[in-house]
Parts: sequence; C-alpha cells; structure tokens
Amino acid sequence: MVDEGVDEAVESFVARHAPDGLLLVDSAGVLVYASPATRAITGFEPAAQVGSSIFDKVHPDDLGYAAGALSETVRKDGRHIPVHLRINHADGGWRDVEVSANTPVGATGEAMVVLSIRPLDVRLLLSQRRRQLEALIERVSGSCAGATWQAIEGIVGGALAEIGGFFTAARVVFSLVDVADNRLRLFAEWRSPAVPSAGGDDAAAPLPPVPVGLDTTGSGRAFFAGPTLDAVDGPTRLALEQVGAVAMLSCPVTPGGARLGALHVLWDHDADPYWDDALGEDAAGLAAILAATAQRGQAEATVHFRSLHDPLTGVANRTEVLGGLRRAMRGLTREMPIGGVALLYCDVDRFKEVNDRYGHAVGDRVLLDVVNRIRSQIRPGDLLGRVGGDEFVVLCERLHHHEDAVTIADRIRTSIASSAPQGLPTDTRLSLSIGIAFADAPRDPDEMMAEADHRMYDQKASTRP
Repeated sequence: MVDEGVDEAVESFVARHAPDGLLLVDSAGVLVYASPATRAITGFEPAAQVGSSIFDKVHPDDLGYAAGALSETVRKDGRHIPVHLRINHADGGWRDVEVSANTPVGATGEAMVVLSIRPLDVRLLLSQRRRQLEALIERVSGSCAGATWQAIEGIVGGALAEIGGFFTAARVVFSLVDVADNRLRLFAEWRSPAVPSAGGDDAAAPLPPVPVGLDTTGSGRAFFAGPTLDAVDGPTRLALEQVGAVAMLSCPVTPGGARLGALHVLWDHDADPYWDDALGEDAAGLAAILAATAQRGQAEATVHFRSLHDPLTGVANRTEVLGGLRRAMRGLTREMPIGGVALLYCDVDRFKEVNDRYGHAVGDRVLLDVVNRIRSQIRPGDLLGRVGGDEFVVLCERLHHHEDAVTIADRIRTSIASSAPQGLPTDTRLSLSIGIAFADAPRDPDEMMAEADHRMYDQKASTRP
C-alpha cells in the first residue's frame, strides 16, 4: 500500500530509477513519457521517443495483439494481465518483453495508461544459466566422486575450462593452500584462447602467490568486484592487474573456518553482463568440491609416492625398482628393437666405518651426497633407487651393448672418488663397488637383481686390500 505521505520528489525518483522500463501512453498509444531504464531495454534515447506511437516499435506479427491489449486496458481501470510482445531494438533486432499495464483507478480526463516493460530474454537467460551451472556442478561432482588421484588433475583442468566458458572469462585460476607457508599456490588454471599462451612476449603473467586472507573478504562467501576492482584490497588488486584482470569472482574455500583453497574467475572486460549473485554462490560450492577433491588427490599421491620411494633420499625403493625392471623386460618383448637393459648394483665401500666414526646424521648426509653424484652421471630416464642401507641400483634401458653400462659405471665411480662427500674431512675419499647385469632378452627381474648383487660383491672382494 502506497503511503499517501510520500512526496512527489520521491515518486519521481522511484520512476526514474525503477529497473523496469516505465512508459506513459495515451489511449491511442502515443508515448507521453519514458523512464531512463527503457534505454537499456530498447537502445533508444527515451526523450527522443516522446510523441511517437508505441506500435511503431512492436513486431508486425504482434501488432494485433498489442492493439487489442491496449484497447482492453483503456476500457477497464486497474491492473491487467501481463502480455508477451516483441519490440524493436536500436541495433535492428527484436527483444522479447513482458508488458504490464495499469490504468489508475479514479483517473479523470483523457485516459492514460502506465506500462511497465521487462525484458524476457534476460529473465529466461538467468534461469537457464542457473540450470547450466547446476548441471556443470553435478557433472564435476560425479567425476570427482570416483576419481583416482592420477585423474584428478585432468578433472580439475576440465572443470576450469567449463567454468571459463560458462562465465566467458579470460582466465580461471584454482589454488590450494600450501601448509608450509600458508599461501595459495597454483594448482591448475585455464586461459581463454584469446589470452596469449604462457612463454610468449605478450603472455599473461602467472598469478603470483597470494597470502591467505588477502584474496577474499574473509567471510567464506563468493563476492563480485566491479571493473575497477575497488572492492579488492591493494596487494590482491596488484596481483590481478598483473594478469590484465579488470573484474574478478573470488570463491574462497574455508570449511570450518580453515582456509583450504580458492577459485578465481578473471575477466579482461566488464565481467559477466548477466550476473546473479546466486551464480557466485554456486561457483563457491563448485570451488569447495574441487578443493576437497584436489586435496584428496594430493594426499593419495603422497601416500603412493612414499610407498615407492626411499624416505631419506627420495629415490625409488626396491618395490619401484623391481616394477621398473618388469616394465623394462616387457619392453624387450616388442617387435621393434629398443636395445638392451642393464642393472647397476652399487655399494658404498666401508660405509659402516663412516657411521661408526661420525654418527648416523653425518652418514645420512653422505648418502644424500652419493645420490646426487650418481644422479649427475646417469642419463635422463634412467631409474635410480636405494635398495639397502648403502646400496643403490641404476636401471638403464635402450643400451646398445654391455660396454655402454660399463661406461656409465666408470663415470659414477669417478664422481664418487673425485672429492670428499659432504660432512666428511676434505681429505676423505669414498669408493663404490658396482656389479652389472645386462639383458637383451626378457628374463626374471629378481634373478637379474640377484646377479647384479652377486657381481657387486665379486668386485668388492677383488678390490679389498
């Protein structure tokens, strides 16, 4: 119910700023007044249209419908059922609008009609976009539910591409919090094809690490920043400007108040013209799904890595070495010749004396130094593993001859003996005993490992003073 005490200035203000276009027409359909909002709907300047017939802007196929609706409106006071019409736009196209009419009760003099026009396409588009985003969330959620850790990175990347396409964004960046320094670290990103690829002179810069708490309002809800990013704090605004962003949707993931990650949708234009905050909330829900899935993937990947790698040196353990050796044996069964496979079994001579004299902490540093020296002398793709306290193996594939393995072993021995290992006096020198097993046809991996081990002990015995 309208308060009769509201003055004309307030009523005029409401009419000028109402989101729907407001028209005042006479009984013949001649325009007397058009509110500023009609400019966004029709593309025409409101004042320039005063005095013209509203039927001039109605689609020819809808003229009869429009004329009948106006006649019925003039004939009966009060509100009337909205009608659907197509009206002309300044760009030459047609727009679907809903027109509501009201003839004020008790109006005197010439009949006047107040029309409210509202674009139907935008209303329908928002509903459609909500359904599309909900469908996207359902697809991603279903993919994440049963995904193994190996597939998660691809699923997240695909989801970011869909998000970018949905929002017509320039970039979509998904980050997880690194617990080591409490900062957001890039997990995956998507760039529009219009954004230059990384590496080019004009490529968009990578998103710098953003300290947790600087990238969002801290409320745990998504928010939308306008073209000037005024709603964003200084450090984050600088980071976004570095990648050419002029608008941003930020979705922090804060389950239970603990920061887990964030999804950033970045625009290089004035963002999404058909925005609804509900879309931001849905995007925040999607970010939470991605963050939980990515975190699970990282945890599973860590468990998998630890199950196949030595905890001290980070190189492959015995299980992974035997797995690599089995794969190499299968490779030897292919029709296309790919060379032979060698297993170099290495043992640090008199390493027990190092531990007994200097302690296990120094011994660990020596083993790390040995690993680095071995790694520096083997080829890319060769597998280095630790199979015992001071025992290491190197799996080399695609060797032409046994002598190629001997050459690699000689390089490793020379590197080990060249200088004192870290943690030991500078005049200290270590040596390695290396046994080599070679295969140019499939054989049992355990037998090949045992042969290399046996040959290593034979060499150790032959060089012992």
